[in-house]
Amino acid sequence: MSAALWTATDFLAATGGRAVGTVPAAIAGISIDSRTVRAGEAFFAIRGDSLDGHDFAAAMCVIAVLGSLMVSYTRARAEALGVECKVGLATRPVRVVVLSIGLVFAKGAGIGDFELLAPAIYAIAALTTVTAFQRVWHVRNELSSEAAGPPEL
Repeated sequence: MSAALWTATDFLAATGGRAVGTVPAAIAGISIDSRTVRAGEAFFAIRGDSLDGHDFAAAMCVIAVLGSLMVSYTRARAEALGVECKVGLATRPVRVVVLSIGLVFAKGAGIGDFELLAPAIYAIAALTTVTAFQRVWHVRNELSSEAAGPPEL
């Protein structure tokens, strides 16, 4: 690790920021690219012309919530049409387990020094989107096979 650029106190005072989790006594560098952060460096999610990490995180939360609603809604509509619809990757128990793991191991939750809440939200967003499409496809196929009638012998 290189020589310290800042003490943690000076760094927080200069940026007007707040400490989240364990803060090292000295900060050896600053990074604005989360892919290049090294131990002892501070990371800033800054607003740029084309990217803003906060907007991405907020969008993923919205997609996760809407995806979860669509998974439940497609099952309810399918069962109203007489089709059992428990297919898909992200059933309710899977979503509860993934979110629970993310919350238990979130930074500041007191269990370890992990940050699993954001990856859990991203996983739920992706899995619920896939599951909603799986359920729509399943219902479509079931209703198509019922409309075709029994196979001829």
